[in-house]
Amino acid sequence: MQFLELKIPPPILALLTIALMLGLWCCRLCPLANPWAIPMVALFAVVGIAFGFPSMVRFRKAGTTIKPTHPERATRLVVSGMYHFSRNPMYLGATLILLGIGIFLDDGLALLSVPLFAVYLNYFQIIPEERALEELFGDEYRDYKKRARRWI
Repeated sequence: MQFLELKIPPPILALLTIALMLGLWCCRLCPLANPWAIPMVALFAVVGIAFGFPSMVRFRKAGTTIKPTHPERATRLVVSGMYHFSRNPMYLGATLILLGIGIFLDDGLALLSVPLFAVYLNYFQIIPEERALEELFGDEYRDYKKRARRWI
């Protein structure tokens, strides 16, 4: 399944996931009754943005590529900020935001799109990125992998 690796940029994948969630929501096959939906949506949105946005800024400041379909273009290994805790805080942030959207839509099937997003991202984006970074940065990246978890 290598033909799927690094093909769909994660922001596009997130938008496709939102479209899937909205399509499932329109069917309303699995409505939920969640009285805590709005506070939970706010929490996931704030935490997702708190992980994702500063991480993008850190990449820009480091002067390395932010293009997820070309990890081989990385010029620097970013390991500070949110990257101290997670090797993929931008992806974690996107996943949390999608989770918030799923909760807002109040539909179980829409929520099931979130783990599908995360699994696809893990196998077809993150693992290929890790291979590329290991090839580029060698032991420095392998040491970093020991210190920071893939997601959280």
